[in-house]
Amino acid sequence: MRYLVISCGIMKDELLRFQTEGISFVFLEQSLHRTPQKMKPLIQDEIDKADQQDWDYIILSYGLCSNGIVGVKAHRHPIVIPRVHDCIGLFLGSPEKYLEEHKGNPEPTT
Repeated sequence: MRYLVISCGIMKDELLRFQTEGISFVFLEQSLHRTPQKMKPLIQDEIDKADQQDWDYIILSYGLCSNGIVGVKAHRHPIVIPRVHDCIGLFLGSPEKYLEEHKGNPEPTT
């Protein structure tokens, strides 16, 4: 199997631990969630570039990230998108774990 992982650069160190034959990575700049109008075209461009190669799957290592992935489409390959709001849910392993941590340690109010 051949996988292309398109990821935020914040996850680079963690993801490269899984680098083996058949898995390729593209890391985009961090903080794109702050400019979702910029994020979607950058991710879509990488997906479109992938159409020129034979992948079994494209995996996005992004959550919704301020809706920055809403509407991205893969035309040739199946695409896998985690069901999380942001990278914190990815780091913790699930949206449920994120909510559990958030409830136990809510953000301070001012």
